[in-house]
Amino acid sequence: MIKVVGEKEVDLTGEIIKGIRLKKLRGMKLVDLPYEYKMKQPHCYFGTDSVFVRTKGLDKNYYVGDFVSQEEWHRLIDALFQCGERLKGINEKIKKEVEGWSGTIEVDI
Repeated sequence: MIKVVGEKEVDLTGEIIKGIRLKKLRGMKLVDLPYEYKMKQPHCYFGTDSVFVRTKGLDKNYYVGDFVSQEEWHRLIDALFQCGERLKGINEKIKKEVEGWSGTIEVDI
């Protein structure tokens, strides 16, 4: 599951006046994701207080504390949704492929 929390803020000192401050970024780490998912876009993975997003329309790293415009917030959420949907499909495929593949094999020679 991906969790992103942002807080609406007003900053009169910067270029962006109304924006969203990233407060929490949670999701799967790169090492925990399936190989097939990591090899193509769209994909995303999370680090400590960070997310790395790779899609056709967005190739960027975000960190807790970043202040983003409303438009960029929506691009980020849309990209994370695309990534999540792709991962869901890959996980369903893997689940079907490995169904019934369990147990112990013992060979006496």
